[in-house]
Amino acid sequence: THEGYQRLADPVTHTREIVFDKPSAEIRVTDEIACSGEHEVELFWHFSERCAVRLVDDAVVAANDGVSVTLRMPGSGWQAGLVSGREEPPLGWISRRFDEKVPTFTAVWCGRVSGTTKLVTLLTLAGRPAEPPEHAHRV
Repeated sequence: THEGYQRLADPVTHTREIVFDKPSAEIRVTDEIACSGEHEVELFWHFSERCAVRLVDDAVVAANDGVSVTLRMPGSGWQAGLVSGREEPPLGWISRRFDEKVPTFTAVWCGRVSGTTKLVTLLTLAGRPAEPPEHAHRV
């Protein structure tokens, strides 16, 4: 639970629940926005610069090393967008060391909520990473 928006004229509390269903390889992320009035909401999902990320219909698909994840917000009516390397305001960057940044993809869903609302993002996993070589050490 995050209460960083309590300072607003209409205070907002954000609660997130994450549930993993192993048989279906699906992660269900439920964001509850508790408020009385109407608010603009943005949900951001950040990806490694090593991921190939694309929009497919109403979903975002990210793939890397034989594994992919598909993100959807069924029933929300919200459309996903992708941002990479935007300067103002800054979005779609990753920094792995001081004073260095490289563009990467950030998926953004934007919409309005009125009163307490639950938003569900489904992440469906596919593929399996290759097995490490026999001489590799597992930690």
